[in-house]
Amino acid sequence: MYVPYIDQYSAKCMLGKLSKNIKQEGSVLSWESQKRKHIVLIDDKIDFGVLQRIGGANFHYLSEETLEIMKANFRVKSSPGKSVVQQITQNFSGKKNRRFRNYLNRYGKLSVEPELRKISDLSDMLKEWSVGMGSKYFRDMSTKNKFFIENGFHKGCESVFVYKEESLVSFGVLSPIKDGRCAYIIGKALSHIYPGLAEFTDLSVYRRIGGEFMVNLGQGEGGLLAYKMKFPGAFIQAHYDGSYEV
Repeated sequence: MYVPYIDQYSAKCMLGKLSKNIKQEGSVLSWESQKRKHIVLIDDKIDFGVLQRIGGANFHYLSEETLEIMKANFRVKSSPGKSVVQQITQNFSGKKNRRFRNYLNRYGKLSVEPELRKISDLSDMLKEWSVGMGSKYFRDMSTKNKFFIENGFHKGCESVFVYKEESLVSFGVLSPIKDGRCAYIIGKALSHIYPGLAEFTDLSVYRRIGGEFMVNLGQGEGGLLAYKMKFPGAFIQAHYDGSYEV
């Protein structure tokens, strides 16, 4: 079963300060950035009328099935990517999951809150994250994370904001569960200062949701991919980026 990364909530994590002419028509979210058009298909659904009107754009996170439909109707260039999907069961018993239980115990006294106290908390935390952690990832998406929350795109999502006293030290935002699936939209943790905090944050938001579900964590390379594959039930799912022309 294909688990889409792009839904009506996660689609907006693609936007940033340079995004212009943002428009949602049917299942298509489109925008322009640095003179290039971009689209994503919400829930991986094609709307041919909208795509015809747009005329051509870069696309992101298509399934193989949807890519083949696009190829049959448009001129398409594409390249494969790797998303990580996790099957969340809430069961972290057993020896192999000891480290996850340790993280829950280690950071159990931190304050896990459903709302951000103030936007400056996020700004301060992301500055620290970019200095201490940003170089370890294939892309530093911290400015888009701030844009997403500043514009209230996280409203209606499943969120945790983790505070140590007055300082924000991590956060995670997931889209609401739909048909047993969701997307891990954005998240950051000051793991260079607090080892295991990222795992604690992920576990905290999974436990807040409760039950069993599948979550697409989006793409990753290098250390980020290795991190996403840590959790039990994780597997790689192919997606495709590229461009189309009418």
